[in-house]
Amino acid sequence: QQLEKEDKFCVLSFDEMEISCEESYDKNHGKCCGKTTLGNGNKLGNKLLLVLLRSVKNNWKQVIGGHITDGAPAPELFKQFIFDCIEFCKHTGLKIVSLSPDMGNENRSLWKDLGVKIQKTDIRQNNFIYDNNNVFIMPDVCHLIKNLKNSALRNPIKLPKEYCEAEVLPTEYVHCKFVVDLWNNEQRKDSNRDEEHRLLHYLKREDIYPNNFQKINVGAAVRFFSLKTAAAVETAVNCKFLSKNALNIAHFIRLIDEFFLLTSSKLRKTSITQRNKEKKYDFLQKLIGTVKQTEFGLNGWKPLNVGLIMYSLSIIETSELLFCNGLHIKKIWHIL
Repeated sequence: QQLEKEDKFCVLSFDEMEISCEESYDKNHGKCCGKTTLGNGNKLGNKLLLVLLRSVKNNWKQVIGGHITDGAPAPELFKQFIFDCIEFCKHTGLKIVSLSPDMGNENRSLWKDLGVKIQKTDIRQNNFIYDNNNVFIMPDVCHLIKNLKNSALRNPIKLPKEYCEAEVLPTEYVHCKFVVDLWNNEQRKDSNRDEEHRLLHYLKREDIYPNNFQKINVGAAVRFFSLKTAAAVETAVNCKFLSKNALNIAHFIRLIDEFFLLTSSKLRKTSITQRNKEKKYDFLQKLIGTVKQTEFGLNGWKPLNVGLIMYSLSIIETSELLFCNGLHIKKIWHIL
């Protein structure tokens, strides 16, 4: 009750972590725990589902709920649990403006139950109504960046023809193999040279050839989609180490770096503010139009298309909501 009006806007983040599938005695509560608490209570759980409350304006955060699950709770139970958390926040005087989940199957099933969907046919429902208020779905951007890197290392990305013509790109295809080839060549040729003389000296082997555990490393994805990588590829093209087609991956990396900087910035210049919001919105709208026609790997429309479009839409609409309620500068990093 002591918080000012603009301090009461919050985001709910939720995620699962693996736990040992066993029952143990909790001496603090004087009972055994380990069985599922969301769903069939006779079954041992293997996941811990936690809900974290975060302030939009300030840096505080607090775990407000949790359940032991078997990894696949019934959609209706999952939905009711999230609603219970929103209702709890409402009774404490806080207002939930968005949910920030990852792109897992259970979360996408939850979106479906909430009527949230993004389709290639321009159907864009990125929010649901709770107690006459919009609650926006904002997929976890770190999860998006990781998925994008893993997808790009596996398969080429096909950009829209019109976009490539407008940006004067040599081809429609983005191949990460150019980064991989440059890294491999530097490892062979420069093995006896100082690390800093390599163009990609900051990329580690696990960044290029990750195992299943290393694929979830956010830092690896951020290093890969950095301006340093784009500049390294461009330098390699100028030095005739790579073909001109490699300029596509450099351009794409710059695009993703700008997107990630906007969503994680702690600086006024690169955050969304009242002064620069039109410029930032324009970038996000152009990104939405590009991603809509982009093919990530085979078979066209992917969860990556959905996640990037939904996140961009929700950033714009959440920003406007907060500006209308007195927040003069909204740092996007608070809602991640």
